[in-house]
Amino acid sequence: MLNVFMTAHLLDPVNRCVVGPELRVCFRYDPADPYAVQLNVTDSGGRRIRWLFSRGLLADGLAGGAGHGDVRITAFADTVEIVLSSPDGMARLEFSRADLERGLDETETLVPTGTEAAAFDWDHEIALLGRDAA
Repeated sequence: MLNVFMTAHLLDPVNRCVVGPELRVCFRYDPADPYAVQLNVTDSGGRRIRWLFSRGLLADGLAGGAGHGDVRITAFADTVEIVLSSPDGMARLEFSRADLERGLDETETLVPTGTEAAAFDWDHEIALLGRDAA
């Protein structure tokens, strides 16, 4: 399990200015789930919010911009904006581009892009899909 600690800023959804204190974020990657990354955000009240999304989406977002719907990623020179949406609301977060690139690079050392299928436990996933089938 890879944990990379970083910070993010909550942005106003309209004018992109920083609102509130810095947020603590744990960027997590589990080689047992090689296609996904997690962002575990701890807000100023200590509440933890976990977002799981595609590692490929993050790579595409860092290359320029990616995503539709629940996760949208836009890269700028030194920062990356990640917009997370759910039925409960929306958050616009700003990260250091260097932090996210470092996290993504470290995932590559564990499971290089293109080799995910070899690291994925297909038998386990198929068993999970079929456990409720009759």
